[in-house]
Amino acid sequence: MRLEANEGPHQLHGGPVGFSHRIWKAKAASSTYLRLELISPTGEGGWPGTLRARAEFEVAKSGSLSIDYSAVTDAPTAVNLVAHPYFNLSGTSAQTIDDHVLKIAADTFLPIDGDQLPQGEIRGVAQGPFDFREERRIGEAIAMPDSQLRAGDGYNHAFILRRERVGPAAVLFHPNSGRRLAIETDQPALQFYSGNGLSGHFGRRQGLCLETQQFPDSVNHAHFPPSWLLPGETYRSHTRLGFSAIPSPDQSRPIRP
Repeated sequence: MRLEANEGPHQLHGGPVGFSHRIWKAKAASSTYLRLELISPTGEGGWPGTLRARAEFEVAKSGSLSIDYSAVTDAPTAVNLVAHPYFNLSGTSAQTIDDHVLKIAADTFLPIDGDQLPQGEIRGVAQGPFDFREERRIGEAIAMPDSQLRAGDGYNHAFILRRERVGPAAVLFHPNSGRRLAIETDQPALQFYSGNGLSGHFGRRQGLCLETQQFPDSVNHAHFPPSWLLPGETYRSHTRLGFSAIPSPDQSRPIRP
């Protein structure tokens, strides 16, 4: 199987005709719910099998947003459907995400190589810039001298979420505005991208991504959890984004550097 490349010799986000470049068909819609469906034919982007994908978005009364993906196939194929929104809780694109506070329920992460692909190693986060087990300011962590931060020009790494955890998989907080994003998911990993390559309306590090997903590049690492979908099976992914705001944030509370 040779996939169509769009990032040097590699394929990123499904290639040049990835699902973000396709027009999905709306199958059901209301003021709080939307169901989209897409058929990816055999051979598209180099992928085997016809994949029938569904994306469902629902806003709860609390204001949270649920994102559910599902897919079936008629031939074995790898599937890893991911939402890729950018967040800047300051409320303005003029500010970077450096003053945001992040917490991730992960004890390990996947180091990357010069092409920003997983090396295959699973490394502990303890006592370094990848340790977000307790809340810390992104700008202070990203400024630390570290070979992995140099490899990614910042953060572009998958964090392995704890299977047994209390509370959200990740929490993003902006102290000055009091805005908070809590992420819950059934996926095993969370990709933290600090917007290093953004340009145009949103500049460098003026937005960040927290993508719930399978392990990236898992098809090339036998010890990673498999992301293969077989005929007769159904791929499923669930993520919930919970938004809230603190009217008068206590900016005096200590944040670990």
